[in-house]
Amino acid sequence: INKVELQGYIGNVRENKINNSYAYDFSVATNMFFGDVIETTWHTIKMWSDTQRTDLEKGKAVHVNGYLRSSSYIDNSGNDRKLYYIQAKSENVKIVTNE
Repeated sequence: INKVELQGYIGNVRENKINNSYAYDFSVATNMFFGDVIETTWHTIKMWSDTQRTDLEKGKAVHVNGYLRSSSYIDNSGNDRKLYYIQAKSENVKIVTNE
């Protein structure tokens, strides 16, 4: 099973309109607590949507269900690199409210 579930805070958001769809790349920060130490991890989320998502704003709490993906590339120094990200459907990305 390839499933990822995150709840954290939105960082940078990049939106691109491609034909009649929207492609989003955004980051989500999650925190882990070890006594007095807080460890923050940033995750990259990639998402397609048929409609524009105006609710994806920096600092908002978000809940994401998706799956882990990877892509490979060669950097400027000729080294093989691998990126990991979470692929999510728009309907599985929900802004968390206290209501």
